[in-house]
Amino acid sequence: MKTDMALWQALNAYDIDAADAVLPFSRRLARDNDWSYAHAQATVEEYKRFIYLICISGTVLTPSEDVDQAWHLHLIYTRDYWDRFCDRTLGRKIHHSPTEGGVAEDAKYFDAYRRTLDLYEAEFGTPPPVAIWPSPRQRFETNSRTSHVIRLPKRQVFLCLASASALMLAGCATQAIAATDTVLAWAGFAVMAVILMALNLKNLKIGGLAGFFIVGVPLVGFLTWMYGDFAHDMTKGLLPMDYSRALMATVFLGIWMLMYLAPNTGGRRSGSGGGCGGSSGCSSGCGSSGCGGGCGGD
Repeated sequence: MKTDMALWQALNAYDIDAADAVLPFSRRLARDNDWSYAHAQATVEEYKRFIYLICISGTVLTPSEDVDQAWHLHLIYTRDYWDRFCDRTLGRKIHHSPTEGGVAEDAKYFDAYRRTLDLYEAEFGTPPPVAIWPSPRQRFETNSRTSHVIRLPKRQVFLCLASASALMLAGCATQAIAATDTVLAWAGFAVMAVILMALNLKNLKIGGLAGFFIVGVPLVGFLTWMYGDFAHDMTKGLLPMDYSRALMATVFLGIWMLMYLAPNTGGRRSGSGGGCGGSSGCSSGCGSSGCGGGCGGD
């Protein structure tokens, strides 16, 4: 039996995805974090469970990283968050504000996260899913080997590899076909590149396909002209010149595509504005080591 069955039922009835939205909340959450849609949906459900725990606990609790991403995104939808979610569904306000930082705050939120996991299991009768709720050590540990690793978007990396493979094949073909046919080989690569880019239009920066080719073709061509002999020279002639140029063009094209297709996570994805009033409700802290939420009245 839930501590507050009425609140739990209200949260279950609350649908965060607007029925008429072209890009519903869950799909936007998946897109912005490079998650699967199924994982985003599961995270939304865990976010609602976390908010429920805040409301019944009367103390500071801390979400997982994934749940906190859902919370951050929800705060952007100001009218839905404050009016429909906080006022009409929860009957109280839950504020999200920065942590003060430092060792003491780290320890505070570490304990709050551990307390959150314990309360979750006590209230729902099952441990939280580890895919969304890692252990406290995993949640707060900074791994020196991975903390500065750049996360590459899978779709863009796949596109780069596919285009690079096409370019390599076109370059290698110059060894076996006549000069007139070589033009056709490179034209075939260009067509494939257009198709691959079209599949990823939503991530193209200013200029779209035209911008990609207008800037990219001269840039890749110039760099290939400058450094095309590099692999040939490094292998002391073992790698044929045409293969060397195709390889270097592949490398430069791959770098250019990664730069051009890198997802924007800033202002383009969301707009926000406005403010809120009221001095009562819940509060939370958030920082590099953790976030917390606590409730204290209507």
